[in-house]
Amino acid sequence: LKPDSVRPQDITEGDSFDLAPKWVGNRALVYQSAGISRNGQGFIVGRAPFSIEKFDPAQQEVTTLAEDPKSDLLGPQMDAAGRLYYIRRPYKQGGFNLLKVLKEICMIPFRLLLAVLGFFNAFTTFFTGKPLITADTAEKVDTTKKLQAWGEALSLENLNKKHQEEPDAPALVPKTWELVRQGVQGSPEVLATAVLSYDLAADGTVVYTNGSGIYQIEPSQVE
Repeated sequence: LKPDSVRPQDITEGDSFDLAPKWVGNRALVYQSAGISRNGQGFIVGRAPFSIEKFDPAQQEVTTLAEDPKSDLLGPQMDAAGRLYYIRRPYKQGGFNLLKVLKEICMIPFRLLLAVLGFFNAFTTFFTGKPLITADTAEKVDTTKKLQAWGEALSLENLNKKHQEEPDAPALVPKTWELVRQGVQGSPEVLATAVLSYDLAADGTVVYTNGSGIYQIEPSQVE
């Protein structure tokens, strides 16, 4: 949206997910982009891996800065020297999975049973003040819930297991989620693993989190 305008202007177009925009000074914009595929009815059935794109408003051009057919490249940022930072994680291709569908069908009776128990538990608690399901049982049910991070489901049950192995600051994401820095003409280098999110300061300092702890990388540590 221009300062003297009242109507916004689309920067990107096409059948794709364009997310996580970040300005490079006031000259250009970097963002992650992934093409999507649809079936004959127009419903989304899959997406390509996320790549890193750069948009130049002056030239009205989009340039691909980084892409990997086996990885999603997420949350791009660029420092003053033109080096690109992003999170790299393994790409999981969507689409029809017969085994997963059969598993979901088998889980329908159990989920219906849990729904019925939940209804009567709430009903009993409201009128008597005492639940049908004890606190320990309710806690076990809650571990099946999932969190969403960058569009991917993360299991709370796995986090509880990691908390036993790493009680101080267990990682919410696996070590395959890497913080990467890519030079203007160099190959990507891994700065940290198990990275959920990060930010880049003007002096090149990197701050990132694994979901439980916050860490800092000084510019001298990665030069």
